[in-house]
Amino acid sequence: REQVKLFAFCHSKMEELVPEGVSVRLIAFNLGYLPGGNKEIITTSKTTLIALDTATKILGSGGLISIMSYIGHPGGR
Repeated sequence: REQVKLFAFCHSKMEELVPEGVSVRLIAFNLGYLPGGNKEIITTSKTTLIALDTATKILGSGGLISIMSYIGHPGGR
Protein backbone atom coordinates (compact mmCIF):
# COMPACT_ATOMS: atom_id res chain seq x y z
CA ARG A 1 0.00 0.00 0.00
CA GLU A 2 1.39 3.36 -1.00
CA GLN A 3 1.63 5.63 2.04
CA VAL A 4 3.70 8.58 0.83
CA LYS A 5 3.59 10.65 -2.34
CA LEU A 6 6.07 13.40 -3.19
CA PHE A 7 5.29 16.06 -5.79
CA ALA A 8 7.69 18.44 -7.55
CA PHE A 9 5.02 21.08 -8.06
CA CYS A 10 4.17 24.58 -6.83
CA HIS A 11 2.51 24.17 -3.45
CA SER A 12 -0.15 26.74 -4.42
CA LYS A 13 -1.51 24.15 -6.89
CA MET A 14 -1.96 21.47 -4.20
CA GLU A 15 -5.73 21.38 -4.61
CA GLU A 16 -5.27 20.23 -8.24
CA LEU A 17 -3.24 17.19 -7.14
CA VAL A 18 -5.37 15.78 -4.33
CA PRO A 19 -8.51 14.00 -5.55
CA GLU A 20 -11.81 15.33 -4.20
CA GLY A 21 -12.95 13.49 -1.09
CA VAL A 22 -9.43 12.38 -0.13
CA SER A 23 -8.17 13.58 3.24
CA VAL A 24 -4.46 13.98 3.85
CA ARG A 25 -2.71 12.99 7.08
CA LEU A 26 0.48 15.06 6.72
CA ILE A 27 1.38 18.12 4.67
CA ALA A 28 5.03 19.18 4.88
CA PHE A 29 6.24 22.57 3.69
CA ASN A 30 9.96 23.17 3.12
CA LEU A 31 10.06 26.91 2.42
CA GLY A 32 12.99 28.70 0.84
CA TYR A 33 14.85 27.33 -2.17
CA LEU A 34 16.15 23.97 -3.30
CA PRO A 35 19.69 23.43 -1.92
CA GLY A 36 22.09 23.22 -4.84
CA GLY A 37 19.39 24.61 -7.13
CA ASN A 38 18.68 27.99 -8.66
CA LYS A 39 18.56 30.44 -5.75
CA GLU A 40 16.37 32.77 -7.83
CA ILE A 41 13.52 30.25 -7.51
CA ILE A 42 12.10 30.63 -4.00
CA THR A 43 8.79 30.20 -2.23
CA THR A 44 6.78 33.36 -1.67
CA SER A 45 4.29 34.41 0.97
CA LYS A 46 1.60 34.70 -1.73
CA THR A 47 1.86 31.05 -2.85
CA THR A 48 2.44 29.80 0.71
CA LEU A 49 -0.75 31.45 2.00
CA ILE A 50 -2.74 29.89 -0.85
CA ALA A 51 -1.22 26.49 -0.05
CA LEU A 52 -1.90 26.80 3.69
CA ASP A 53 -5.53 27.68 3.00
CA THR A 54 -5.85 24.59 0.79
CA ALA A 55 -4.06 22.46 3.41
CA THR A 56 -6.66 23.33 6.04
CA LYS A 57 -9.40 22.13 3.68
CA ILE A 58 -7.86 18.75 2.74
CA LEU A 59 -6.24 17.83 6.05
CA GLY A 60 -7.98 14.93 7.74
CA SER A 61 -9.02 14.81 11.38
CA GLY A 62 -5.89 14.51 13.53
CA GLY A 63 -3.69 15.38 10.53
CA LEU A 64 -0.51 17.43 10.79
CA ILE A 65 1.01 20.38 8.95
CA SER A 66 4.79 20.77 9.20
CA ILE A 67 6.46 24.03 8.16
CA MET A 68 10.23 24.42 7.80
CA SER A 69 11.36 27.88 6.78
CA TYR A 70 14.88 28.77 5.70
CA ILE A 71 15.45 32.41 6.64
CA GLY A 72 19.07 32.68 5.47
CA HIS A 73 18.15 34.54 2.28
CA PRO A 74 16.24 37.76 1.51
CA GLY A 75 13.04 35.91 0.51
CA GLY A 76 12.92 34.15 3.87
CA ARG A 77 12.75 37.28 5.97
